[in-house]
Amino acid sequence: MTLITKACETIKLFTEWLQVSSKKLSWNSRISHYLELKDVTSFERYMKMEKLLSRLGSARTILDAGSGGVSPLKKMGQQVLSLDVRRKTGLDVIADVRHLPFQRGAFNIVTAADLLEHLKFEDRKKAVQEMKRTGTIVIIHVPLQDDLNFMGAVGDLMFYKFTKEVLGKPEENTDEHLKCGHPSPTELRGLNLEVVDTDWNLTVWFTAMKLHYLSHGLLSPIINTMYFLLLSRIRHPPWWGAWLIFDGRTLKKNFA
Repeated sequence: MTLITKACETIKLFTEWLQVSSKKLSWNSRISHYLELKDVTSFERYMKMEKLLSRLGSARTILDAGSGGVSPLKKMGQQVLSLDVRRKTGLDVIADVRHLPFQRGAFNIVTAADLLEHLKFEDRKKAVQEMKRTGTIVIIHVPLQDDLNFMGAVGDLMFYKFTKEVLGKPEENTDEHLKCGHPSPTELRGLNLEVVDTDWNLTVWFTAMKLHYLSHGLLSPIINTMYFLLLSRIRHPPWWGAWLIFDGRTLKKNFA
C-alpha cells in the first residue's frame, strides 16, 4: 500500500468518524456544523432565519418550502413542515411551491432558503403569491442581481466556470440558477418582499465556496473558523444575496 493510498484511507476513516460524531450534537451548534464538513453558507442562511424567527415569538406554525429534505429549522426545535417538489428523506409534504396544497393563512410563517433562483420569472411570482397566501409572514433567502450592490449572478457565473474547468462539470444547482435568471431587489419589492439583511461579500463567498469544493469539504472546518473569526467582518458590497421578509400583519394595519 502506497503512502498516498494510506493517506486517503486515513482521511476517509476520519471523515466517517466526524460525520457520526456530528449527529450527537444539535444542528445549530457550530461544532456540529464543522464536523459535518458543510460550507459556511449552508449554516449561516438558516441560522439567520432562526434569529429572525426568534423575534416573532414562540407560538407559530412554519412551512419550510424547498427544504430539500428535513428542514434544518426542525432540527433547531421549530414546529415546521418540510416541503419540497422532489421526493427526499425527511419530507412531510411533497408539493410544488407554485401550487401549495394548503388553505389561506394555514401557517404563521412560510420560509424559503435559496428556492426562488431555481424558478423563472413568472414561476417566482406564482411561488411568492402562494407563500403569501398560505403564510402571514414570509421569510426568504435568495441570491440577487442588480449590477450595483448585489452580484449573485456574477458570483454564480464565476462558480459555474470554476466547477466546470477545475472539477470537470458545472455544479448542478448553480447551473439551474443561471438558466432561470436571478431576481433583483426591485422585482421582489414589487411582490412586497423587503430586504432586511445582506449575506456575504461576493469575494468572501466565492473564496469559501472554491476552497470547500476543492477540498471535498475537508478544509471546511478551517474555512469556517476563518470566516467566523475574520472574514464575516468584511461587510461591504457587492453581496451575493439577502434575506427578505413579507409581513402581512403590517399590511393589515396599514389598510385597517
